Amino acid sequence: MSNLSLNELAELLLVASLAETEELGHMNFFISVTEIAANLGIEDQEQIIEACHLLEEKGCILLAFDHATALSASITPEGEAYVERGGETGIIGEYQRYRTARATGNVPGIEFEGPDQPVPESIPSGPPPQSTPDPVMHNPSPGAAREDLTHIIASLEMLISNDPSVSAAEKSDLILDLKSLAFQASRNTPRKAVISAIASDLRKLPALTALVDLLLTKI
Repeated sequence: MSNLSLNELAELLLVASLAETEELGHMNFFISVTEIAANLGIEDQEQIIEACHLLEEKGCILLAFDHATALSASITPEGEAYVERGGETGIIGEYQRYRTARATGNVPGIEFEGPDQPVPESIPSGPPPQSTPDPVMHNPSPGAAREDLTHIIASLEMLISNDPSVSAAEKSDLILDLKSLAFQASRNTPRKAVISAIASDLRKLPALTALVDLLLTKI
């Protein structure tokens, strides 16, 4: 672990946290980075904090301290996009290949998860791999369809902002949900489970239901 640079550690924490939130089915969710780091075999709290602050400076996460030593983070749309691009150090692709191999039962010698299976001293570097699309949904149609999406999302944001029955904190959460949904809509391969979870939260405000349902037909 000592040979990992701060950037590599930050990207490893980011991709592992994103994988966990995707399994939970909701991107707008604060997850314990402390637990993620422990599962990766990372024990240096000072390095973890520095890596998290680096991710926060890049706009990849929203960071919160649970108490003196525990960290929680929510992945931002920018953080999702950063992982989609493969990052800068190559470690994101390395981790994703490991997870794919583990899912298919063909686990390589490198083990990332479990306190008894620490991150190796040296992880091969290289250019970020080309990501393989997960064909869970059809690609959105170009042109007019994307313009429709923009108008619908803008209308939803206006409804949220102008609703007097919603508190400022709730509005902030809903706007963050909406940004996550807009990011998913902009992807070539939107994640159906993530979209469904976000849409379910937005529908809790009755005034948004019709537009949310319309938006889903455009994705």
